[in-house]
Amino acid sequence: MAFWRRKAAAPEERRPARATVLEVGSSVVLSQQSATSLRVRLRVEVTDGPTYEVTTAWTVDAGQVPKVQERASFKVDVVHGHPEQVRPRDRRMAWDRTRTPEDPKVRAVDEGGTDG
Repeated sequence: MAFWRRKAAAPEERRPARATVLEVGSSVVLSQQSATSLRVRLRVEVTDGPTYEVTTAWTVDAGQVPKVQERASFKVDVVHGHPEQVRPRDRRMAWDRTRTPEDPKVRAVDEGGTDG
């Protein structure tokens, strides 16, 4: 019998940030997990980094779903090099790889100060 080793992946470099919900989109109820997968549009303010908007998805425990609404703000971590991977720090929520769009449409937020 052969055994294969998994390729060791480098640990993800995560940066602290704050995410504000701009829009809550489609949802899918995950009945066996008593959770809901929500598509969300976020404004992400990375500590010592850029502010941007992104569409992603989070799996949220059933009791937490009402808290994910427009203008709600959450502490998150962003995976360096993957701005669509906005991972909530609250253990009752998680980034949802399967429902995050392949094209995250990451857009920098205009900081203002210049009128064109």
